[in-house]
Amino acid sequence: MAWNVLNPVGKKQRQGVEVDWRQRYKDLLKSIDYKDMERLRRENKRLSSRVKELSGLLNVHRELNSTVSLDEVDANLAKLHGVRLSQLYEKYGKGTTRTKHILRFIAYHGYNMSLASVGWRYGKTCHSNMSRAMDRVVAWYQTGALTDAEIDFICLYTHENIFNAYNK
Repeated sequence: MAWNVLNPVGKKQRQGVEVDWRQRYKDLLKSIDYKDMERLRRENKRLSSRVKELSGLLNVHRELNSTVSLDEVDANLAKLHGVRLSQLYEKYGKGTTRTKHILRFIAYHGYNMSLASVGWRYGKTCHSNMSRAMDRVVAWYQTGALTDAEIDFICLYTHENIFNAYNK
């Protein structure tokens, strides 16, 4: 396949087409505008530093003004479920799925963390897994699979009326 791309062969023609690779390479080098490339590189560097600065500012302002740190919330829920705290941060922590989902829900809704940062904190996963975790906790609430202690725990660290929109 690669040979046909480099040396195209027609349907009726069985032999490769002669290509002057040196001339193609020289033409390619002539077509590159190095001054424009350097300008784009500097602009990209400037914009990247600006994006990093603004994202840092957004993360500061997104945090909930809670007196309880998220580390304490992790420890309290781990104690409630009887799970080791280190398992909550592992990528493949067996038996901690329910605890991780609830913590992800609390971190997103109660502490206004982004889905990407929640995923990185609890299991080094992507944001799509986080949205499924949110849906799973809501489904557990709607089917009555959450215990009263878990519901109280979620309401304590998020907003009291977090489940009002999801009533059965």
